Amino acid sequence: MAKFHESSDSCILRLSFLKTLTKIIKYQRNDINFHVNTVQRPYFGGWRQLIEHALPWTILWCLMTAALIAIRPPASPDELRLLGIAWEMWQRDVLLIPVLNELAAPEQPPLMPWLIIAGWKLFGVNDWWPRLLPSLFSLFSLFLVSRIAALLWMDQIKMPRYVPFVMLSSWLWAFYLTLALTDHLLTFFTLLALFGILHAWRYATRVGWFIFGFATAAAVLASGLTSLLYTLPVAIAGPLWAGREHALRWKNWYIDIGTGLVFGISLVAMWGLVVSLEYGYGYAVDHLVGVLPEELKMFAQNQPVYWYLLLLPVAFLPWVAWPLVYSRVLQIIDRLPSIGLIFCGVWVVPVLVVLSIFGPRQPQYLLPILPAFALLVAYLLFNDELTDQGENRFVVSLMFPTVLAGLAIVGVHYLPDQSILPEVLRGISPVFGAVVALSGLLIYGLPTAGVLVRVLIIIVGVLLAVIPLMPDSDIFPQVLRELPAYAGIVIALLGATIGLLPALTFDQRVVRNAVFNIVLVIVAVWYVYDKNEYRTVIASAKFLEQMELDRSPVAHIGTYNGQFHFYGRLRESYKEITPEEIPTWIAEHPAGVVITYADGWQPQAGEKPAIPLFESPYGDTTIRIFSASAL
Repeated sequence: MAKFHESSDSCILRLSFLKTLTKIIKYQRNDINFHVNTVQRPYFGGWRQLIEHALPWTILWCLMTAALIAIRPPASPDELRLLGIAWEMWQRDVLLIPVLNELAAPEQPPLMPWLIIAGWKLFGVNDWWPRLLPSLFSLFSLFLVSRIAALLWMDQIKMPRYVPFVMLSSWLWAFYLTLALTDHLLTFFTLLALFGILHAWRYATRVGWFIFGFATAAAVLASGLTSLLYTLPVAIAGPLWAGREHALRWKNWYIDIGTGLVFGISLVAMWGLVVSLEYGYGYAVDHLVGVLPEELKMFAQNQPVYWYLLLLPVAFLPWVAWPLVYSRVLQIIDRLPSIGLIFCGVWVVPVLVVLSIFGPRQPQYLLPILPAFALLVAYLLFNDELTDQGENRFVVSLMFPTVLAGLAIVGVHYLPDQSILPEVLRGISPVFGAVVALSGLLIYGLPTAGVLVRVLIIIVGVLLAVIPLMPDSDIFPQVLRELPAYAGIVIALLGATIGLLPALTFDQRVVRNAVFNIVLVIVAVWYVYDKNEYRTVIASAKFLEQMELDRSPVAHIGTYNGQFHFYGRLRESYKEITPEEIPTWIAEHPAGVVITYADGWQPQAGEKPAIPLFESPYGDTTIRIFSASAL
């Protein structure tokens, strides 16, 4: 009996041990499955965490957008042309295709006019909605580039949080923020297509390819067939950047690319089918095939092949001027490139090569690849393996090139021959350069300076504020006497208050640099657009509106781009004529008026020179409106 109990107890112990072992194995299997599943998901907490971290740069975006809309009107010929197209579609109730001067405009894709008209239906006809629209898409792009960073660099937590700051404060991005053009729409849909590719790669689902197809269709409707240049090479080169992290079957990968493209083509073809039924096959072909890149009139034409290489450093200021970025490049130059770095290279290089060779070479075509540079800079700044590597030294701080730039401005003033320099540099005061250099030193040095240094800076600031107010004397240099008094006051206040601020972390310094650059961009735009040249456009448009109310026929010498139709709320089309056709048109319309420009055709001076009914500056030229009787 005892043996029986002993054996039964041992059996019970064995069963308990087996159950416990089974639970441990199951737990380990579940744990392994958990890690296998989660290794495919970014460590950054997805869209929810992204939205939680978005508040700071969303506030910056709001302030920047509001300031630029208030400062900068739609003044360029390209913006006025787009507004003229949207207005004519609105007042003629033509919504399928863009029209200008009663003719189809196949060079203008339809998506931007559609969105402008949709906003006008909600808010009424205005000029702020067409400028807010691209800014809204730029905000959506900030969310997308943050999510793309999370998909590419799963183990980097800070990158998705700070890459929007880098992108928002770059010069080219900020310059186009509120321009009534389609470039920010193209950038958003490019990022959406790339997000779809990465989503399909990371999670091995076909949802990403439908996102890719939808974004491709929207990009074509927003900016034409050239939009494929920014996305197709990345998709096709999947085996080059995807690595071996996922056991993808590349045959299925290319089949899925074809599926996404077919889906996108189907969406565009639906619009083309409706256009064909309404206007004929020719209109559909012109709008679907004829949408090719067009040069903006606000920039110089016929740039050299290497022009993009010269423009990129300016476009991505201030980050391209930060020595720390190049210091970090030296640290990773001997390492194998990560998936994210290869992805950005495949994204950028084909675009630069094709656009440099074939043109047209215009700055707006860099905008869809600018997020790639923002990702690269954010990777170099916030890579966990590169932090705390001498990032507090003066020579790698952003203030170092600032001080050098200020000293260069001072040195330019004392060159023996300034004729070789651009006129812009020749006109800058050396006082401005000295203030820039001194500000850079103060911003870097004051937070860690001792009490004695701060007191000396306060004394220097007070002296600089008092010197211009003192009677004429040879004691102080003339440069100090020309310095505005408020400059010294600012320096004194800076020395008194900056010591009270807490020492900034590296992350806070990056945000501070972004905020400072945003303020600098706003001030620069205000300075450039202070002349308010658009008021001359409004005055000309209002005069032509009166001509329309008087039922005077209007002829335009040369091609008319619709620049007066929106602000004049004009409803009649303008007859485009050549100088040889002027006598015939005048004979047929003796009560009409003729629009010409100072750099174009002008009436010949006779015994009684023709006096224009209206004359006003218009960009780099002068608009002149003559009555037919005067000609």
